[in-house]
Amino acid sequence: MCDIVLEDIGGESCEPVGGITAEVQIAPHGDFDTIVDPPATLEGYTDIEELVTIVGPHVPKEGKGFTKIQGVEETGTVKSTLIGNPGSGLFQNEVVITVAGSSPKLLGWLRLVKNLKFLAEVTEVGTGNMRQFGSKQFPAKFTGIEHAIEATMEGANQVTLTIQDKQKWPAAVYTGTLPMMPATP
Repeated sequence: MCDIVLEDIGGESCEPVGGITAEVQIAPHGDFDTIVDPPATLEGYTDIEELVTIVGPHVPKEGKGFTKIQGVEETGTVKSTLIGNPGSGLFQNEVVITVAGSSPKLLGWLRLVKNLKFLAEVTEVGTGNMRQFGSKQFPAKFTGIEHAIEATMEGANQVTLTIQDKQKWPAAVYTGTLPMMPATP
């Protein structure tokens, strides 16, 4: 049915699907021995995809790794916006997620991470691509943390987290194995 050569126009399928999964993985930037990035320059690439692909894996310090933030389904948004002067542009990458509740554990976590520099990974629903925020040189950070409890009982009780970075590339695609935080006994 789809007779268009999609590679020529940049599409992936006849029905591109948006959305990100409700989970976000996050790890403090300082918890890594090795952080892998896409190529630093445009010199010598052989495939255009490698310009935004992180083959990985990232190597965490002993006993460290990514932990999971459980968001609310269908509330996440990923944006990559060109910023800067002509000829020296960068991409400002942003993901906004919503986390339900107002438990002391959640509120205490917000206090703990409000100034944290980190790596964050989110997964696209349609492609399964894992998109990364933060890099070796420019960690991600929270640029917005807003907790709200609405007046009505059916209203929202949630935290909206805005994660942002700026890079030479749109939020990169991470293809390595994600090193998760070891389980505590």
